[in-house]
Amino acid sequence: MENSPPFLETPLEPEDETQRLIGEVAKRHGIVLGSGDPLCVVLTVLELFLNRYLTRLDGMFQAHQAVSFEAMDRSSDAAKTIAEQLITGAAHYHVKTARAAVEELAAALAQAAAAERARIERLAKDARRLIWIGGLVWAAILSVAAGMAVGAWLAPAASSRAPNTQSGSYTLLR
Repeated sequence: MENSPPFLETPLEPEDETQRLIGEVAKRHGIVLGSGDPLCVVLTVLELFLNRYLTRLDGMFQAHQAVSFEAMDRSSDAAKTIAEQLITGAAHYHVKTARAAVEELAAALAQAAAAERARIERLAKDARRLIWIGGLVWAAILSVAAGMAVGAWLAPAASSRAPNTQSGSYTLLR
């Protein structure tokens, strides 16, 4: 820790610190100080003042740190609220557009169903018409067939009553 600043060094006991300072002064300046030297008294007074101000600064730091943490908590809560609003807004927009698309699709399906229903009704009407026409054709065919059957049944009797073309009268042929 030779390159680190002195305030980052591990704190020593006050007596050990005084001995270290006396040794450093002797090494650098060649002057030997005693523990009762006025310079050591001044250093002790400065240390006491410095400790008092460091204690105040530490209290101020703690107060500012608490205020900063509260501000960060408020900012975090505000960010959460904004994020919730954005997500809720996006969800509402998605629901609204999806609902509109479903309603549009339902309207298109209803229109297509109505067109198919009309087509089916038209085809059913055409089928009923064809059934009537088919019935009429069958009735005509059956009528002709019945007429032919009656004619065939009556034909033997009619041949016996054939007109005499020479005399202009009817004679029975048997």
